[in-house]
Order: sequence, then structure tokens, then C-alpha cells
Amino acid sequence: MNNYKTTWLPHLKNSIPEVVTGSRTCMYLMSLEGWRRGLQLKFQIKKHRNILSAVSYSLNDGVNEHIFHGSRGDFVSKEAIKICMNKDLTNKYLSEANVSVPVGKGFTESVSDNEILNYANKIGYPVVLKPATGEGGAGVVTNIKNDKELQNNLNRFRKLNPAGKVIVEKFFVGEDFRVYVLDGKVIGAFHRRAQSVVGDGTSTLRELLIKKNKERHLSPFLAKGTIKIDKKMKGFLAERGLSEDSVPKVNERVFLRRNGEFFGQRDAVNVTDKLSSKMKELAISAVKAIPGLPHGGVDMLIDLENDEGIVNEVNSRAQISNHVFPVKGEAVDIPKMIIDYYFPETKGNYVSNIPYYYDYKPVLDAFETSTLNELKIPTIPKNEQVAKKYIVTGSNLENKYLKRLQRQARDKKLNGHAKILENGKISVVVAGLKKRVDDFKNIIEKHPYKKVTVNSLESEEYNKPVSIGFIDRKQ
Repeated sequence: MNNYKTTWLPHLKNSIPEVVTGSRTCMYLMSLEGWRRGLQLKFQIKKHRNILSAVSYSLNDGVNEHIFHGSRGDFVSKEAIKICMNKDLTNKYLSEANVSVPVGKGFTESVSDNEILNYANKIGYPVVLKPATGEGGAGVVTNIKNDKELQNNLNRFRKLNPAGKVIVEKFFVGEDFRVYVLDGKVIGAFHRRAQSVVGDGTSTLRELLIKKNKERHLSPFLAKGTIKIDKKMKGFLAERGLSEDSVPKVNERVFLRRNGEFFGQRDAVNVTDKLSSKMKELAISAVKAIPGLPHGGVDMLIDLENDEGIVNEVNSRAQISNHVFPVKGEAVDIPKMIIDYYFPETKGNYVSNIPYYYDYKPVLDAFETSTLNELKIPTIPKNEQVAKKYIVTGSNLENKYLKRLQRQARDKKLNGHAKILENGKISVVVAGLKKRVDDFKNIIEKHPYKKVTVNSLESEEYNKPVSIGFIDRKQ
């Protein structure tokens, strides 16, 4: 993460392994926060299932243990989870608590398309079509303007989900927001701005989108998601007299997607301090309306001009990565605040002076390639630690020599990594007790191999995060 944004959390810089992207990010951020406080971290997976949603993790302080799925901890009741997974049921609880929700109705697979079309005409177009179950806006189609558009989308939905229940709602004109509520307070909010680029006066929309993708890829959460120019984008631009070859003016913002569509391609803009108190209270009321839900994410549509809003969805396991890695604005440390809530006695208590992180790849590999259903992460050493980087110059340094260094580092209970550099030198980072780190210099210089020659050895203090354990890094 050489281009890590200055507006993001400094303690996470160089602490997120490359394998942690997309939906894995939330789990890693939460578990890393607790683990760095000295809590015991253990991963579990349900038997006979090998999907990410089946993986949970626990944090234990020796007395209390809490189990998490993503950002959701076990203070969230099973009843709350059930309600949040069912949008019809969620709206029932919200309505009974006088929380503003869109006018709408759910329809089972046995209801005819004509009856659904008649209902849409009754409440008036435009409308929204969405599945009755699910999270994160998956399958939602907004701003449907007439019977033909609704029928086409119904046909698509029926084909993908023959037994699925759908909801038709009155379309509310507003901007899309995600608000996170914890213990009766709003702790984070971001505007999910429709995908757009800002002109520089010379670049085409295509070129600006390439730059935008590079910017988004800085975020671990968005690193694997590339926005492509597709048929829908071309059609949307054409409606506005534009194409991918159009050149916007300096500072002119051009939207590439329709508002409310392509949920995963929207930009997270932090608005925690800008959201009105009225809209914050609406989000808080939504979470309070769900029994057994002390924290969660609230999806809202807000008419900013009139300060009016509705609640679209309440998520018991909300993705928090966009709070931590917003495209624009300051990061909000949601993981810290949630762990504070579950383990208040650990607040501000990070057990090591070195910002250790753990490698997530072995966790994935263990569950994907074996029958293992539980994996413990080694705890962080609590004694005062030092870290050094050694650069080894010589001949025949590869293979046996490198493997020996790795074995010796593990035997000495040192953390870090070793790798062969492009110039043939070896870089060795070791962290641990000062005497063991200093003594490792002798292990590097003195070895049993006749063909290996160490010509020189440089050392320097190392102030970046270090992986727990000793790992082999590729060139």
C-alpha cells in the first residue's frame, strides 16, 4: 500500500494482506482490532460448507468470549437477524415504530404479474423492485418508470429466482446513504454517490474512468473491483448526449451510472459530521425498532434539500469497510468502536509497541484444502519488542540458505519475513525480544554451507507493521 491515503487510518497502513479484499475486508479489520489488543483470535467454519459466509471468528479475553460474523457480534439476537434478513418483516417493525419507510408491498411467486403491475399503477410510477430477502442491495432495481420496464425486470427476476418473493415500492427521490448505529448513537455515515468522474479539460471519460479505477484499487475492499464501460453505461451516457470519448470541462462531474443502481460501483463519501441530526435520529429509531439489535447499518434515501428521508433496509451484518476506506473524506474507525463495545476493558490497550498483523492466507487455505474446522491465530507477544531489517549480500544465498534463516527465525520465536530481492540480495525482517533480534545477526553470518558466502550485512531499525510468525515472501 505505497499509495495509502493520508485520510485513512494510519495504524492500518501496510497491515492488510493482499489476499484480504472485498467481503473478507470487514472480517479482517474487526478481528485485527481485537487481536492487537491481546484477545485470543480463533476462526471457525461450519462443517460441510466451504464458503466465506460460513466462516465466523471469536475473540476471547480469558474470561469472556464473543463470536462474530463480519461486523456482527453475538450481542445481536437471532430474532434481529431473522427480521433484518426479511425486508417485508423489517418494514413491518419499522412501520409499527413510526419509522418512515417507502410505500410498498411484497408478492409471493404465486401472484400473477398482472396483479403486481396493477399494484404498481395503484401507488404510481416510478417504482422500485427488489427481492424480499438478501443484503447489500443485491438484485434491487430502482426508478422503474412504466409497465414495460417493470415487466422486463419481473421476467428477469422470475428467471433467476423462480420461487423468490418480490417487493414493489414507491420510488423515493433522494440520495443514498449508509448510516452505522451503535448503542443508540450514529458512529459513521457515508453517502453512496453514484459512480462519476471529474473532468480535467483534456481527458476523455474513458481515460478518467481508468484513473478512477486506479484510485479505487488503493482500497483493500475495492481492490478487485474494476468498473468497465458496458452497454448500460453507454446507454446512460447516450441519454445525456455523451459517449466514452466525451471530454468534460475542468472540475465538471459526470455521472456514469444511474443513481441507485450498480450498488458495488458507488463511491463512499464520508458525511458523518455533515448528516443532519434529524436524519441521524431516523437511523437510530430504525435500529431501535428491531428487537435485539444493538448495532447495525441503516440504508437510507435522503432528500437533502428538504431534510426528509426514508429507511430502505436495516443490516445486522453491515459491511463497514467503506467507513474505513472511503473514496472521499476521513476514515471512521468503526472496528475500534465495536470492539470497545464488546470488550470495554481493552479500550486503548494495544499489547505490543510493534504494529503486528496476521497473514490471512493460511486461514483461507486451511478451510479450503482440508477438513479443518477451527484455526487459532498465535497471540501477540506482550514484552517490549524491537524490529530490524537486515540486507544480506553474497553468493549462493538462495534455497538452502534462505530456508535455514526461516527455520532459525521460527526456532528463536522471531516474527517477520525473508525474501530474495531482484538484485540477488536477501532482505530479512525480524521482530521480537531485543537480544534474540540482535543475536540473529550471527545466524545470518555463520552458516554450515561451504558454497554460501556472506560478503556484507547491513542492518537498520524497521518501523513498519510485521507479520506474526515468520513467513516466506516471494520476490
